[in-house]
Amino acid sequence: MNSANTPLLETERLILRKFTENDLEALFNIYSNEEVNTYLPWFPLTSLEEAASLYRESACQAIIGFGGGSAMDCAKGVGARIAQPNKPINKMRGLLRIHRRLPLLIAVPTTAGTGSEVTLAAVITDDETHYKYPINDFVLIPRFAVHDSEFTCGLPASITGQTGMDALTHAVEAFIGRSTTPYTRKMARQAVQLIHDNLLEAYEHGDDMCARRNMLSAAYKAGVAFTRSYVGYVHAIAHSLGGRYGIPHGLANAIILPHMLRAYGEAAAPKLADLARMAGVTRAAVSRTLAHLEEGGYVEVDDSGDAAVKYRAPVRLTALGGESMSEADRIIREVLDTTGKAMGVEQREQMYASLRTILNTLREI
Repeated sequence: MNSANTPLLETERLILRKFTENDLEALFNIYSNEEVNTYLPWFPLTSLEEAASLYRESACQAIIGFGGGSAMDCAKGVGARIAQPNKPINKMRGLLRIHRRLPLLIAVPTTAGTGSEVTLAAVITDDETHYKYPINDFVLIPRFAVHDSEFTCGLPASITGQTGMDALTHAVEAFIGRSTTPYTRKMARQAVQLIHDNLLEAYEHGDDMCARRNMLSAAYKAGVAFTRSYVGYVHAIAHSLGGRYGIPHGLANAIILPHMLRAYGEAAAPKLADLARMAGVTRAAVSRTLAHLEEGGYVEVDDSGDAAVKYRAPVRLTALGGESMSEADRIIREVLDTTGKAMGVEQREQMYASLRTILNTLREI
């Protein structure tokens, strides 16, 4: 249906299969991409432009991002292109490059992880260069967010785990960063506690609506925390790996997080200890988990803080069966280009060495 004033529904083909598409078409101009969820874990840039064209052709007046983080980010990107029709999306990369108000934007998350329904960020992937980059502007924060745990109920366990680890990474990086406030620290703590208490339950028992609701709340709170306090090198590396090798974002975060936290060392230790005490993670449990990581094991969390055997994310990139990390230097340059512009020469060289060590560890060198 292509009628004026009908909202543009930005979603994913697998989500549409849960509904009677004819009924939806009576209410919305629907854009989805057949490739998404089949072999791509994101909406490519070409899809964003196609959706923006549909918005213009159908004289839409609002945008609904209905799906996971990729669908919501694509909806934000469409809004940005509508607000700035003569400005390519790559020219909006970075902070505050849109400047104009978007059409009414509504976000309906179907995963509990990205928190995109409350953040000022959208992650864009150029499908030609495989470069993944964020655009950040306050106008990208959706006007309304709809949380309905029923929409997360059918998620496969793997996606439940990966998106939950994305939310955890948001909360941890927002908490240990240097731009925190009492409010963002509070939200990050609450998110970590909710994830600690509910992620494994949601992973093992996908029909547990209490766990599903709590994970949606955790993702929201983590989103609130990081959209004000930002994320760090874990996300920067995950974006580069996701764009270049197609690794789902939450899985990349889960792989990288323990290595990056170890690289931070004593600088992050007091804040991490704060989170560990709050979540009830004991010193003995932390020691056993770190020892397991040193042996090349898995990132594992359970309801006692000890090593879990159920939700397992491979620590090393070779476990993904993907391409080798021969382009490590290029990835590091991308990371530092995103996060290291304000660094001095010595600090930049130190961070380069740390990132190189992490990537070498992930290669099993």
